[in-house]
Amino acid sequence: MHLLIKEFEKVVESINASNKRLHTLIELAKSGRISQSTFEYLKKGYESEARSIEERRKSLLEGLEKYFNEIDQQIKSIEKRIVSIEERYAVGEIDEESYRKQVEALQVVFQEIVRESESVKKSIDTLKGLRIEVPEGGVEASEEKH
Repeated sequence: MHLLIKEFEKVVESINASNKRLHTLIELAKSGRISQSTFEYLKKGYESEARSIEERRKSLLEGLEKYFNEIDQQIKSIEKRIVSIEERYAVGEIDEESYRKQVEALQVVFQEIVRESESVKKSIDTLKGLRIEVPEGGVEASEEKH
């Protein structure tokens, strides 16, 4: 999971940096500090970068969603094991000490997996909410959007 978290942090940072660079470019063009042709030239580079970052975002999102589904299956599996132990204890197949030790151990694992699930869900939600902002046309069109 740590590789997904590192990639998540890089993608979020890249999107935020790309949006900041674009806003700076727009402000430079609006203030007349750069020409429309320079704006257009630089914007094309930002659009290319944005497409690349968007591909990384989508790929990471798919990976995180797959991992989230795997975690969900693990949660269900642990819940089934706990129910099985509960049932075995209820019918007297296992003694109280074995029952307690097994359930406590599974509860610890269960809590860790639930925390991991919540963390992955937050990352998924964050990625779904992030967008790279690329204005259509020139400075005039970007002014209409802001």
